[in-house]
Amino acid sequence: MRRNSQPVDRRSTNRPAIVATVVAGIALSPLYAQQRPQIAWMAGGHAHGALEATVSRDGKWIATASGDGTAKLWRTSDGRLVRTLEEHTRGVASVAINPDGTLLASASEDKMVKLWSLPDGALVRTIPAHTETVRSVAFAPDGSVLASTGDDTYLRVWRVSDGSLVWELRLFALYLNCVAFSPDGQTVATAGGNIDNRIKLFRASDGELLRTMSGHTDSILSIAFAPDGRILASGGLDRTVRLWRVSNGELLRTTTDYPDYVGAVAFSPDGRTLASAYRGAIKLRRVRNDEVVWSGRTDRGTNSLAFTPDGKALMSASSDDDRMIRLWRARDGHPIWETDGHTDYVYGADMSPDGQIVVSSGSFGYVLHVRRAADGGLVRSIGRLGGVSYSVVVSPDSAHAAVGTSDGTVEVWRLADGSRIRTLAGHNDLVFAVAYSPNGEFLASGAADGEVILWRASNGELVRRHAAHTDTVRSVTFSPDGQTLATGGQDRACRLWAVSDGRLIRTLYGQTNAVYSLDYTPDGRVLAVGSYDVHLFDPATGEQLRRLTGPVDFVRGLAFTPDGGTLISATQSYDSFGVADIRLWRMPDGELIAAYLEETGHGVFGLQTSPGGNLFAYGRLDATVVMAVNPFAVQPDCGPQARLTARCRRGGARVVATVHKATPDTPILVTIDGGQPVEQMTDGDGKLRVKYRDQARTPHVVRACSLESGC
Repeated sequence: MRRNSQPVDRRSTNRPAIVATVVAGIALSPLYAQQRPQIAWMAGGHAHGALEATVSRDGKWIATASGDGTAKLWRTSDGRLVRTLEEHTRGVASVAINPDGTLLASASEDKMVKLWSLPDGALVRTIPAHTETVRSVAFAPDGSVLASTGDDTYLRVWRVSDGSLVWELRLFALYLNCVAFSPDGQTVATAGGNIDNRIKLFRASDGELLRTMSGHTDSILSIAFAPDGRILASGGLDRTVRLWRVSNGELLRTTTDYPDYVGAVAFSPDGRTLASAYRGAIKLRRVRNDEVVWSGRTDRGTNSLAFTPDGKALMSASSDDDRMIRLWRARDGHPIWETDGHTDYVYGADMSPDGQIVVSSGSFGYVLHVRRAADGGLVRSIGRLGGVSYSVVVSPDSAHAAVGTSDGTVEVWRLADGSRIRTLAGHNDLVFAVAYSPNGEFLASGAADGEVILWRASNGELVRRHAAHTDTVRSVTFSPDGQTLATGGQDRACRLWAVSDGRLIRTLYGQTNAVYSLDYTPDGRVLAVGSYDVHLFDPATGEQLRRLTGPVDFVRGLAFTPDGGTLISATQSYDSFGVADIRLWRMPDGELIAAYLEETGHGVFGLQTSPGGNLFAYGRLDATVVMAVNPFAVQPDCGPQARLTARCRRGGARVVATVHKATPDTPILVTIDGGQPVEQMTDGDGKLRVKYRDQARTPHVVRACSLESGC
């Protein structure tokens, strides 16, 4: 819950539309419901390596495939994550975007090829393409058909309009790693390895074998046609890049100066340059003479490359270690941007009480990311190499973050400069939960040793040790008045402790599984307990008030809005590739009013609402941090004297919205063209400013409260 939060007066008439629907078998009628929350911003990477990436022909989008079971869509201009496609039940091995940029195809270990509409990400069709993992997928240049290869050694061509099979061939390679259409759409090339390390060209209309190219001594990992279709490049495990004449299969050149396997090759749009990637570096060579234009260092495992349509930039995707998507300046290898998200599970996320920042903890290498709450921009990354951070909480004064770690310590970091203030050692096992008292005097931690420790926040003094549970402690939180500490454990119990003397007040039972999350209403009269479902208790008497049924997985996050009118719950799937969800419940009657099944990944952790309740932030197991809009929060009035101005710059590419003379110290939600909501606090003079970058070069309309301004 938000510490020191106060109820907010909400008197606007901007209510969400009333829609009747059914989500996961639960009727949400006649109240509002939708499958995907309205997203303010997302920041993240992939929780596993990016196995393939591609750029749309218009240059607007980058699509990536990952072993984490998702395909992601990124904005090419700045690397911002736009959408996550998460219907696959296993890792995604390949992605392709059709020529007009309206469809994305994803191929998966679940043996399926899925077609999605762009950019909204709606699932159009699922094709049961192969009987084993689907390794590669590619659209024909006219977009009418789609080719796929799989571990069942089949090459298949599908009609995009209805998903019907056009033709198929069984080949003799043990693995078919890649497939590509020639620029004129007349030829399909495929390659693989382990038994048959050859490239084969087929007539696209009927699958007739045209020619075979032999020369590689190990598996071929990547192939690419030159823009004019006359040359084909290939790279593979034999540490070579080879150029072939397509018309007769002649080997034109073999380049052997690669110290490791070549995972990707790509021609520039003008055909003069060939990019290649091996473990640890990217090389650009002139096609005519093999001269190296530049060589850039990356982290291990770059296995996908693609030029932007104008040839000015080169995109790379990494499968190992850093798992980054990067954009390089093609002429000299200067880095333009790289994804700044976590590269592994996000186990914790918390919003500062002043609403200015979001802090998230990632499990890979123990890194904290500090982001601006307004737009998701990365302020800094702090932490240390090694270990895992399982939970994070921001102090009531928004100055510090406390982190529970895998080595049994609690570390406290200064957010202003990223320095570590102190390390609290006392647990004998993983620290899964941390919480500050509302006045900032105490810090509580719970661990896998079953103990809860109360620390003095100012100096790290150990105040009291509780043998709180007979199994792992999963959650701790303070009551709003700071007098009670609630703890939840793997032993299915929730216990309430007096902060003043450490005595056990009572134990709350009724959960059917471990207690993973806890939150009080702002007035302290209700305690929500998350297990496999949500239980509402009166903490004063221990009476169970209501059980909120619906979640069928671990409830990893609970957050009441500051006015207590809505409870948000979030789940983690018990299955590594199951779908988690976020649910919004109306208080006090516990009516389910919305359920979100998209942009939730396989697990949601660290749920937190903004001070005004208009937004909520959460972390996901697929390495993503999300800021979403609460559609049931009513925006406070800006004030009778308030005015809004909007200024368009660079033809509308950048828009600056400014609110003047509004109510001081009030959270205001600003939108542009009905989307991209940003919540920001007015200052002491009732002023705030929001900057929107990378917009379409058109007129725009900005709204805040009941105010509207165009430019």
